[in-house]
This record gives sequence, structure tokens and C-alpha cells, in this order.
Amino acid sequence: MAMKLCAFLFVAAFCFLSACSKLTLDNDVQLPLNVEIPNSFSPNGDGMNDSLIILGDPRSDFRFFAYDDAGVMVWETEDISKPWGGTKLKTGILLPAGTYRYYVQNAPLGGSQPNGVGFIELIR
Repeated sequence: MAMKLCAFLFVAAFCFLSACSKLTLDNDVQLPLNVEIPNSFSPNGDGMNDSLIILGDPRSDFRFFAYDDAGVMVWETEDISKPWGGTKLKTGILLPAGTYRYYVQNAPLGGSQPNGVGFIELIR
């Protein structure tokens, strides 16, 4: 099952940005994710979209992972209310602009496989 998630941003009177990401669910997932994951954010300190904020209804086994293009995990959380500011896990080093792959699990307790995947664009 695939879903298309889109983010829209009005920057100025005549400036409009939008981006979409495809979210694919494993075949054995029967419940919807019940979360919305933006496909881009811009942690540049301007006060707009500076953090990746996941919205929705977390279930008992929520987990989110982000990986760089080399496959190195750069962020993970089990707390849906914890925003990601574009820094590397544990070190706090600012990550470069680019596309990051994510895996999200939002299943009832006991779920073990990521049930959603997609891409996030980090814009600097």
C-alpha cells in the first residue's frame, strides 16, 4: 500500500513551495500508521520548519529512524513529540543538506518490523 504525503509552505505573498513523498507500507500491515511525516524541513534558524515534527496518534510501539545516503543511522526516537533538528544522533553535529531515508514503526505493542518507509529532504 502506498500513500502520498505532501507539505505546503507559503513563504511570501507570491512564493509557494510544496513537496511530496511516497510512503510505502509492508504487505502484512493491516492498521494505518496514524502519523504524518513531512517530507522536508529546513533547520536554518529562521523560525519556520526548523524541525521535523511528526504528527499523529502514536501507538504503544512507535519508533522512527533516519539514515543518510551511506546507510548510517543519524536519528532515532521512540517519542513522537521529540522533534528532529537536523543534527546527528548523540553528537549533535549539524547534518548536511540532502535526502535522508526514514523507517517508521507505529504498531500495537509487539510489532517488530518498520511498517513505513520514505524520504525526507533536509534543506539548509
